[in-house]
This record gives sequence, structure tokens and C-alpha cells, in this order.
Amino acid sequence: GTIYRLSDREISATTGFLFTHSKIVPIATIDNIRTRRDFIDSLFGLVDIYIDTPEHYGDELVMKHVPQKQAKKMLEMLSELTDKTPKAMGSVPKKS
Repeated sequence: GTIYRLSDREISATTGFLFTHSKIVPIATIDNIRTRRDFIDSLFGLVDIYIDTPEHYGDELVMKHVPQKQAKKMLEMLSELTDKTPKAMGSVPKKS
């Protein structure tokens, strides 16, 4: 599985079990935050979060199938830390 971590300085994703790979994105470099939910994600209460930086062509970090409650908290924290409002590519996570 993948473990996502968010601090006031960076967001990271670590994948793997025996051999791990980590991707770290400094908060200061984030210039765009987007969300997406397809039909299957909606059925299971999941959200995909896309993080962009100016240094990277395309998405710097993609967090796939994040549970809706965790996604809501993460998006709120990212919005506060970056002063960016997440944009929906599909439908946005429902507020509970």
C-alpha cells in the first residue's frame, strides 16, 4: 500500500513493502491542487488528489483512492498551508 504524510513543510508518499519508494513535495512549491472522483471512487467513498508544482511537467504527486474523510482533512490542511483552493476535475468530495 501507499502511506501519505502531510506536515507544515512537505507532503510525501511512500510505496512498497520490502523495497520502498518515497516521493516528497515541499509545501512551498505547490501551485495547484485538484481532486477527481470517478464512478467507482464514488461508490466506495474515495477521492483522487493531484498535486502540481511549477518545476514538474504534469502532476508532481497523485494520491489515488484516498478515503473521503481523510481526503477532506488533507485538502483543508493543504488549502491552509498553500493558500490554494483545491479545484475539482470531476466531482468534489461531499461535505459531511
